Amino acid sequence: MKRRPLTVTAAVLWFVAATILALVFVRATSVLRPGWGTGLASAVACQSAAYLIVAFVVARFHENDLPTTQVLGFRKTHFAFYPLALMLGVLLQVPAELLGRLVSRFTPIPPDVMEHQAEMLRMDSTLSAILIPLAAVVLGPVVEELLFRGAFFGGMRRCNSGFVTILVVSVLFAAAHQSGQLFFPLLIIGGVISWMREATGSIGPCLIAHAAFNGCAIFLLGMGWVGVSGEPEHLPTIVAVGGVLACVSIVVAMAILSRRGDSALRAGLGGACPTGTCLTGACLTGARLTRARLTGARLED
Repeated sequence: MKRRPLTVTAAVLWFVAATILALVFVRATSVLRPGWGTGLASAVACQSAAYLIVAFVVARFHENDLPTTQVLGFRKTHFAFYPLALMLGVLLQVPAELLGRLVSRFTPIPPDVMEHQAEMLRMDSTLSAILIPLAAVVLGPVVEELLFRGAFFGGMRRCNSGFVTILVVSVLFAAAHQSGQLFFPLLIIGGVISWMREATGSIGPCLIAHAAFNGCAIFLLGMGWVGVSGEPEHLPTIVAVGGVLACVSIVVAMAILSRRGDSALRAGLGGACPTGTCLTGACLTGARLTRARLTGARLED
């Protein structure tokens, strides 16, 4: 069966379809179980169901010549990317917070919206203390990554440059959260994680970074060190500057590691893989090397 390129327009239309489907699920849930559809856990569950359906359909409709797992980015990559992704996910809270405070100076969040957010994130019972972290740290990041850095990125990268793919996926990721005040902070976060998908060739580090980012926020919220409503406390200069510099340092380290992987991949053109390991179990040469680049595959160093 002939593959259908996932263009920018097609990705946007699929995103709109996923958003509409999620809203339909939320509406159906609120009708069938009144009051249950307003919490964070139920909203994430509805969104996850819609995103999983669309991710699978996109993978099979546009990339029918490849296994679904390969389209979604389930590939081996250098083990060092995983701890780096974990640290970067936590530290990204600092630039996201700084940018969020800057945006709020010009477009403050309305009090009723802040009250609604606080209500959704309230963990005042045993059940909510379990469901909210599970939804925010596990279910949400996994499903969002499968759609954005999985199906969308994997499909678009085969017919678009890395820059265009990262830009479009990041914009869609930020728009998915339906918050004007959070759009630019989420755009930066989405951009870094999308770049990570390009640099590592795998969705694994993206999943870890996303879960770490959300997990850090939920932990701080659960400990009472930060709040959703009210004026935020002053962020110490050493934390602000140190956090940003640490993020930059980790990105540089990942870029260097990624370049080493590129060098190993190019070296494979001359014969056996110099590392003795590659994603397919054999050396990537000629057309297979081109295909590996288009699908974002990388060798293990």
